[in-house]
Amino acid sequence: MQKNQVSHQRVRATRACLAATTAIASLWGGIASAQAQEAQPGEIVVTATKRETTLQDVPAALAAVGGERLETERVLNIEQLRSIPSFSAGTAFGRDQNQYFVRGVTTYNGNEGTSSAVAIYQNEVFTDSPSFGSEPFFDVERVEVLFGPQGTLWGQNSTGGAVNVITKKPTKDFEGAASITYGAFNEFDIDGAISGPLVDDKLSARLSFVHQSRDGWITNSFNNKKIAGYSDSAVRAQLLWTPSDTFDLLLRFRARELSGDGATPYFGTGLLPGNTNIYGYQYSDSYDTLSINVTDPVNDLNSHGASLEANLDLGFAGLKLIASHDKSDGESRFDDDATPLDIETFHNKKSAEQQNLELRLTSPKSDHFSWIVGATYFNGRSTLDQQFYTLAQDPLIGSGLYGYGIRFNQSKRNYGIYGSVTFHLTDDLSVIAGGRYTSEKISGNIDNVMYLINLASPEDVDSSQDPLIPLATLSQRISSKEPTGDITLQYKPSSELNFYAKVARGYRGGGFNQGAFSQDAAVSVRPEYVWSYEVGAKTVWLDSKLAIDLSIFRSDFSDLQSQSYTNNVLTLFNAGKANYTGGEININYRPSRDFNVRLGYSFVQRHVYGYQGVGPDGLVYDVDYDRPYSQANIGVMKAFDFGGDHRLVFNTSWTYFGRRYLRDIIPTDPIWKFLQQDPRWKGDASVSYEFGNGRWALTGWVKNITDQKSYSSPAPQPYYGLSVITHGDPRTYGATLNFEF
Repeated sequence: MQKNQVSHQRVRATRACLAATTAIASLWGGIASAQAQEAQPGEIVVTATKRETTLQDVPAALAAVGGERLETERVLNIEQLRSIPSFSAGTAFGRDQNQYFVRGVTTYNGNEGTSSAVAIYQNEVFTDSPSFGSEPFFDVERVEVLFGPQGTLWGQNSTGGAVNVITKKPTKDFEGAASITYGAFNEFDIDGAISGPLVDDKLSARLSFVHQSRDGWITNSFNNKKIAGYSDSAVRAQLLWTPSDTFDLLLRFRARELSGDGATPYFGTGLLPGNTNIYGYQYSDSYDTLSINVTDPVNDLNSHGASLEANLDLGFAGLKLIASHDKSDGESRFDDDATPLDIETFHNKKSAEQQNLELRLTSPKSDHFSWIVGATYFNGRSTLDQQFYTLAQDPLIGSGLYGYGIRFNQSKRNYGIYGSVTFHLTDDLSVIAGGRYTSEKISGNIDNVMYLINLASPEDVDSSQDPLIPLATLSQRISSKEPTGDITLQYKPSSELNFYAKVARGYRGGGFNQGAFSQDAAVSVRPEYVWSYEVGAKTVWLDSKLAIDLSIFRSDFSDLQSQSYTNNVLTLFNAGKANYTGGEININYRPSRDFNVRLGYSFVQRHVYGYQGVGPDGLVYDVDYDRPYSQANIGVMKAFDFGGDHRLVFNTSWTYFGRRYLRDIIPTDPIWKFLQQDPRWKGDASVSYEFGNGRWALTGWVKNITDQKSYSSPAPQPYYGLSVITHGDPRTYGATLNFEF
């Protein structure tokens, strides 16, 4: 999308949002609500065990970040959530796809055909497609990150862990908030929420919205234009019906519209001497300037969905029903070779649709015995139409004016039943045991053909017509019936001390290599499996002002899903084995509402062994390597009261990322050094002036203070003698005005 189109959308969104904000402020401007305060470290309430409990009482490794902290640290999406040890996220191929790292476990390619190793939920609704898990953060209550396999209560595709984003619900009292931001690269953000009763004590509603936009920060020297801009808007409407003390029904409706001029354009690296490709083009080492001849890149997504959550108190147990339906359509177009030459252009159209259903019975808490049983159903479909077209000489086929057309269809159906019981052997000692049985069927179809293109309008070619050469076909069903579960021994001698030991089994569903360019690459992968062993301690000191959590773990993987090359074409396969050994420590000290220090450190040693794989250089490697992953976090908040209702708040958050390895097989030749990233610190800071009884706040902020360079999603193309990679955001800064009522 061109810059002026993004700007026009920004103007329309600005007018609408400002009108809504003005109306809200004028109607309820006199109604003040106390500013939400972050709970003390030992008192944060979470729902990771499918029932409300404090963070301190959960016998498992878990992190929770409240909505207030997300706003203070200006965390606009899951990618910017960097303050949790052993967890990080990055943009894979645009703002509509993310890549997650939990305890060193990740998915290198976030495509529709591959099951994720980290399960993403919103309000307990599973998001299978990457499109559904990339929504911007707005009106969020908290984010919970669960570490290690979560095969009992949360299901499959969580061999690394699970993330649950919990949004704020309608309230019985009127309340609301709004904020407006302006920053570098013409960044303009506005968000707001209003909540309150429609019928006293019976029916309440909540409406929230967000609009985030920014001009491009990357210069395309081919036409002297800026690219990598975006306009991202979302809205959520909720109705909460509480006809009695024993029943409530919550309806949620959401919609999102993303448009951009190539949110993550590819930068290039030459694999031949002199940083060149096979056509002799020499790439630049610039971080924010490139030259590409695709002058109208696109990164668009439209999605919408609805969910129902019903709760009924049966006396002997609580019954919960969660049902949802989500749908998305997206399009992206970018230069796949990162040059001004007509080597290869990528055009992608995709759609996804899913339905979730969960029915759960939860017993009341008991001093002796408690239980949870439930059943889940998932049905999902996705379609992907990819076109790669070029005017250059193809190094493999030897003809010009051609294109590749890949059509991928996938359907997935999943049934599960689960249960978990807690036995309190003594006042201090408990055993928690759980299990799940999952039956899943995944059907995939791949059809890839080479075709001649129309020189005047190559994008308009229907790849299903007049194929020149059939390249790859696959029609296959993957069926699996898998038991998973866990058992935990918990020793809790006091409310301040919690020790646990846990064994868990998890699995990650099978998938397909959706981007197969040859018949050898048109393959599927079986599920991968993991056994995890963990011991930990959670301690609270100084009247819940200081919390120190420690965990040590080992995860043993088999049938590991990995990547290799077949005839210079990337493919998937089930590798050998791997074990991940490491630990985390978190320290949270909050002696008062005016001071908070957070320290964290995590370390993972990843040992992969027992198979042969082909690297991007075409050589066969006996895989047996150890790689360390480390991460450290430091956060400090300090506030000063100046009497009356005036307050100054300083906040800074820093994250250290150890060396990152972006592919399983990395050749030793220095030209492949871009497949790993050097250690780095990344920090943010802000200062806020609060006034008006805490209802108003003016904040100046800086993200990526030291302007650190970061990279993700490398895609070697050895047949062209090049590789492409995406660059992370540079330093940004701006100011935000918040208003609460």
